[in-house]
Amino acid sequence: MFDRTANLQLVDEFVTSDSLKRHMLAVEAAMRAYAERFGQDIELWGTVGLLHDFDYERWPDAPDHPLQGSAILRERGYSEEVVRAILSHADYFSDRYPRQTRLEHGLYACDELCGFLTACAMVRPQRLEGITAASVKKKLKNLSFAAAVHREDITRGAEAFGVELDEPILTDAARKANFTNEGGVDGRIRFLKNVTGLWLLQEATREWRLNGKTFQIEQLIEEASKLPRRSVIDVNDARFVAPGDMPTRIQEACKDTAQWVPQTEAEIVRVIFDSLVAKYVEVIAELERLTNTKLERIHIVGGGSKNELLNQMIADSTHLEVFAGPVEATAIGNLVIQARAAGVLQGALEDLRALIAKNFKIKQYTPNSKGGN
Repeated sequence: MFDRTANLQLVDEFVTSDSLKRHMLAVEAAMRAYAERFGQDIELWGTVGLLHDFDYERWPDAPDHPLQGSAILRERGYSEEVVRAILSHADYFSDRYPRQTRLEHGLYACDELCGFLTACAMVRPQRLEGITAASVKKKLKNLSFAAAVHREDITRGAEAFGVELDEPILTDAARKANFTNEGGVDGRIRFLKNVTGLWLLQEATREWRLNGKTFQIEQLIEEASKLPRRSVIDVNDARFVAPGDMPTRIQEACKDTAQWVPQTEAEIVRVIFDSLVAKYVEVIAELERLTNTKLERIHIVGGGSKNELLNQMIADSTHLEVFAGPVEATAIGNLVIQARAAGVLQGALEDLRALIAKNFKIKQYTPNSKGGN
């Protein structure tokens, strides 16, 4: 579908500047690497990266670039996905072509950053060989270095692409919202808020079994999936912290908030799921506000990643892609970090994550066009 030889011929047809060609090749390389990391179409991402500026030399001014190029690409038979991604990398088209997909965010993130990486490499005898992320970040903070590079574009692109924090968020707003900063591997910061998970369901099923009721949880979830959303409780309410008669507590919470009270096991399961999803939507909105970013996807790991109904409900209600798995994420993460420390594995954190993604099952859930119910 994607012919790199034809792509290069198109570049040679329209571009004479060696520096511009080097930039386009650099963005292509970065896009290919990220496509591999995220399990995307490498040739599609590489094509977008290589051709994003092919019209710039002839039409350097807005809005001709990239409008002129988009018309040529359509004439040459390139897909609308390629054309739209290239159009979206121009900020002045944000109203007509807002960046929505991971591909579009990827191009925007890689474009300006590759220019900065080139500047970093040019002042080193070894060029890119041996360059570290820490040294690049240090130069990024030095505003006199490569002053022509738009650092705000790099920051905005990285945030939209979905990255961890380099520094903790210590604002009053974050503290009042009960977010914490958890230190991680390689100096990463995980901005975190604890939310009750499937504890309510586990305790409810334990209580039912203690009372002699036998059933398969999968059957209950299937029944719950056919029921409408009727009541939503605060899953972080202190009444749900201790083990015990969770079904009765859920019914009391519905009564206390003047809502419909579930009676059957399937109805209680439905209230649990609807309430969990509502809390996740609330926390995601807080996270986006406090970090000034727009999330593009959600990763669910651990035992909860096996619950297909909940995963799909989260995707539908947040309008975000959900990637579920691996189930034993904590153990796997510890294993690869220890293997790296022992010299068995090499690479940055991103490389280790890519290795895990290739070797463990991760299921993708796409938002239903009708949204949550």
